[in-house]
Amino acid sequence: MKKVPSIKIQLIIFLVLFGLYLAVREGVVAFTAALAAVTAAAVIIEAVFIYAAKKKICVTTSACITGLILGIVLAHDGPWWHSLVAAGAAIVGKNLIRIKGRHFFNPAAFGIVIAMIICGARTAWYGTYAWYILIPVGLYFIIRLRKEALLVSYAVTAFLLFAGNNLIMKIPFTDIMWYFSYFFIFIMLIEPKTTPHTRRGGIVFGVSIAVLIFAMTQIGIRCDVELCSLIICNMVYRATTVIPNKRRSV
Repeated sequence: MKKVPSIKIQLIIFLVLFGLYLAVREGVVAFTAALAAVTAAAVIIEAVFIYAAKKKICVTTSACITGLILGIVLAHDGPWWHSLVAAGAAIVGKNLIRIKGRHFFNPAAFGIVIAMIICGARTAWYGTYAWYILIPVGLYFIIRLRKEALLVSYAVTAFLLFAGNNLIMKIPFTDIMWYFSYFFIFIMLIEPKTTPHTRRGGIVFGVSIAVLIFAMTQIGIRCDVELCSLIICNMVYRATTVIPNKRRSV
């Protein structure tokens, strides 16, 4: 009986295939080069950290995933070093901003937000509205990771908020479908290490993300509201789980 690849390997395979699909749509040479470059940067920077700590060369699946996500989310029409800053911030944040061995933030989201702040990098979210690909594949990963409560709570809350807004503003309900960033929902939102593992925690996390995104959108905050909301909720989740446990152990 053949061994089934790990969930991380499966995700890498999907992201590579999805990247190839986007390359055909966006421009094979330019997109593929940008995707490969930022992925290589993330892998190399992670390898440097591991070598400094353990004196061995290692290529991690998590760095590959982070790099591929960066390549799909970041805009590629800016200076090349924007991607390098994002990759560096993602890996540095993951390895240095930790408590009890656990990192606070979704690495890719943190790297992009830092790159936006430092050098004005932009997001493009290539293929994020390819729901016909992302929904079926995303549901598979959600079931494997047991993130159903997070997804349902986010989807229901976001739908009710935006549906209510559409009703008030007399905007067609069919427009709601285009309010959702499907790559964010089905790939980034469900990242297992920086999101709650319990059903109750997943519900609270999903509702909080949806409310923050809606509020920031309505206020007109000029940032990537999905990534900023994710970073905020990552920080609150880790602060309310790791820090209290540390105090109780004193």
